[in-house]
Amino acid sequence: MGSVPVIPGAITEPVYYKGKKLEASARAGFICLKGLVVELKASAELTGADESRFVSHLQTTGHDTGLLLNFGASSLEYRRLTTQRAEPDNQNPNWWMETL
Repeated sequence: MGSVPVIPGAITEPVYYKGKKLEASARAGFICLKGLVVELKASAELTGADESRFVSHLQTTGHDTGLLLNFGASSLEYRRLTTQRAEPDNQNPNWWMETL
């Protein structure tokens, strides 16, 4: 097996709003596999606020998909989050949240 290409943590990325680059920047935990963002947490549990904040990070930095990993719970918690709808007519208000 080959190795997974990874850009190490604490990467500063440009932030975009409505297609325009802002003077602000965001920091990513890891970026690997052509833009998959991986965010590491160490809290008692993942919350909706954690997921929302991560999706906002994906949207403002132009990434489509990310993994949110929490090592602070009694067992590993993880979420695969995306800014892309699985189906255009999906009525689920949490369309951006998919669990692996």
